[in-house]
Amino acid sequence: MLSWSPGAQEGLLLQLVSSAEQTPPAVTSELWRLHKGSRHVNCSAQYLVSGIDLRLFEGEGMRRTQLCRDAPEAATVAEEWRQELVNGGWEREETKGTK
Repeated sequence: MLSWSPGAQEGLLLQLVSSAEQTPPAVTSELWRLHKGSRHVNCSAQYLVSGIDLRLFEGEGMRRTQLCRDAPEAATVAEEWRQELVNGGWEREETKGTK
């Protein structure tokens, strides 16, 4: 880069700054669902630049959230949440094609 013209150097720096400011779209995937009577909860993972944000929803309301560093940590935390709920009487919600 030292041999580049000042304009080329500045152009590259502006492009890098612009790229760093753009946030990639968040990707969300549902991990599991449980129910207890007429109540329903679901756990989803939202993949962010800073990690994986686990979110536990009951209906439209968020009950719990935790930012995890990586997929193994997110899987462990999600399983801990699921097991706590199952121990409290929640059951797996059947989805199409499963019985």
